[in-house]
Amino acid sequence: METSLERLGLDYIDLMILHHSAPGSDVSAYQAMEQALTEGKLRSIGLSNYYTPDDFDRLVGETTITPALLQNETHPYHQSTEMKEHLRQYGTVLES
Repeated sequence: METSLERLGLDYIDLMILHHSAPGSDVSAYQAMEQALTEGKLRSIGLSNYYTPDDFDRLVGETTITPALLQNETHPYHQSTEMKEHLRQYGTVLES
């Protein structure tokens, strides 16, 4: 985190997204992002490529801060309706 901030010449990053659901390592990576958020180094945290409610719930169940957004492939031919509905209960936004 410190290296990223230094390279960017910033005191904080607006949004950091954890790229992929990887059981065994994604929880610790997300927890590090939560810590950076509480320290003011990040303003928001989110996820990317969590395509099933079970994957999303697994991570949310083991962490304390709900992701602000989920970035997944979404378009007219793949509308992610089930995931969009699932995220509503968390207040998490689906981003394409």
